[in-house]
Amino acid sequence: MQKKYSKWCVGQATAGCLVPVQSTLHNLRRVALGVASGSAVCLMGPVGSGKTVLVDHLAHLTGRRDMPHLLKVQLGDETDAKMLLGAYCCTDIPGEFVWRPGVLTQAVSAGHWLLMEDIDSASSDVIAVLASLLETGAITVPGYRDHLKAAPGFQLFLTYRLMSSASGLYKQRSNACELLEKHWLLVNMEHLTSEELIHIITVKFPVLKTVASRMVALYLTFSAGDHDGTVAHSAMGRLTSTRDLMKWCTRAVMGFDVSSPDSALKVLQDAIDIFCCNINNPESRVTLAKSVSSNLGIVQTKAEYLLSSYKPQPIKLINESCIVGRISIPIKHEDCLPKENVMRFAQTRPAACLLERVAACLSLREPVLLVGETGTGKTSTLQLLARHTHHTLVVVNMNQQSDSADLLGGFKPVDVKFIIAPIRNEFERLFRSFFKVEQNLKFLEHISNCFTGKRWTQLLQLMKHSQTAAVKRLLGEQEQNKSKLAEWRAVGEKIHRLETQLKQNQAALAFTFVEGTLVRALREGWWVLLDEINLASAETLQCLSGLLEGGEGEGILTLEKGDIETVPRHPDFRLLAAMNPA
Repeated sequence: MQKKYSKWCVGQATAGCLVPVQSTLHNLRRVALGVASGSAVCLMGPVGSGKTVLVDHLAHLTGRRDMPHLLKVQLGDETDAKMLLGAYCCTDIPGEFVWRPGVLTQAVSAGHWLLMEDIDSASSDVIAVLASLLETGAITVPGYRDHLKAAPGFQLFLTYRLMSSASGLYKQRSNACELLEKHWLLVNMEHLTSEELIHIITVKFPVLKTVASRMVALYLTFSAGDHDGTVAHSAMGRLTSTRDLMKWCTRAVMGFDVSSPDSALKVLQDAIDIFCCNINNPESRVTLAKSVSSNLGIVQTKAEYLLSSYKPQPIKLINESCIVGRISIPIKHEDCLPKENVMRFAQTRPAACLLERVAACLSLREPVLLVGETGTGKTSTLQLLARHTHHTLVVVNMNQQSDSADLLGGFKPVDVKFIIAPIRNEFERLFRSFFKVEQNLKFLEHISNCFTGKRWTQLLQLMKHSQTAAVKRLLGEQEQNKSKLAEWRAVGEKIHRLETQLKQNQAALAFTFVEGTLVRALREGWWVLLDEINLASAETLQCLSGLLEGGEGEGILTLEKGDIETVPRHPDFRLLAAMNPA
């Protein structure tokens, strides 16, 4: 069985699946044993040990890769049982409340898999709900169901994070979690040995085969994990995990030539950017960079030059690309190049180096955190790159009063015109593509006059009449125009809901769900800068975990709106953050 699985995984390795090494297969077998026995599975290990990836991989093998078959929730001090179980929430119709189940209720009732991250950070009421579920196989949802049994196929996964200290990794004790320990199957994540790491790099990045051993040896000097029975610690204060090694390999593989001295220098520069540039002290940074250079077999003067004297070339616009030092970022609109630069930006050596490092992250869709005092150019650097690449940069100033609704959105009072405008635009788009415009110019003019004069009832009646006629006509040609029929029916539902809302509320204001800045940016492909992110509460930042952990296609779920599908991530979306060191 293991040989068959290994052969299958070798074929899937290039598709983003796990590389079959002994430690990974052993971890996967124990998780699969827990699933087969119907027990809750707790994966315990340090940051970056592959706990979440292992569950994702197993879900992929069993056809549960996408939502809602695999649900995820990030636990924290602010996560309460109400969020997991569900609650009655208001809608855009005044006086109407609907039941919106939480992620736990959804998974239990539908028989889905549920992954709960960082169970060691869960509050006591969440632990009590989970303990009841594991003991009785059912949950009690106040105000909804007194005894909701878990449907066949339901599986609970938990992750438990090990902390790092001078003496090694340790488990942070939690009295609440002790209630669950007798019910779950504990899987201690086996650490990847240096030989396994080399094999993974060789399989995923074949061109790096000749330098894989040196790269792994360098990574082990920084890693906070336990490899080959020894624990290495970095003086950086930031945990270095296997993610950083994979990030380094992803950068190094681009344009790599084993016989080229320039490729060796690029590998060194990428290593310095990933492992050294987050150290505050310049002297410590240079010392560490020299050590990196020595591990890679490159003279130390090269590392000292890169940190002390190297200055990237100024920004250049060539064809449809923005060249920032050694990095090339495509300009968003080929037919709409940026106008002449009216933004005054002195590209000194530190500024040019920062531009190049940020551009490297942006080109690979990596999240960026800029740390520096006020006035050091954190925001200006991003504004310059956004302007040259013709992207929209949205700055959100975070503070202690910031709420997750500021980023995700919520129900807010708005002018009725704000709600009707998008429905009218969608109606006119369908109308012009379905009916003859020349024969209906007066009708469209009447629609425009009603909208301008805020005669909402008359406007909705006119749109409803045309929508009914279009649906009636399409029903006879259902086979040929299924998509068009679905679009007209969707518009009809929106018109009907808006009519109900206006009947219930005759005031000039109405309630509707207004998407937050983060959701709009995710959908439209904007760059989002969360300024002073260190001032925001943990609850506010929990909504970012899916964007930081997820892959290219991962989005976020707007629970308050009642969505059951995630908001898709636009390929141009980038997540940026800035903070003061204090």
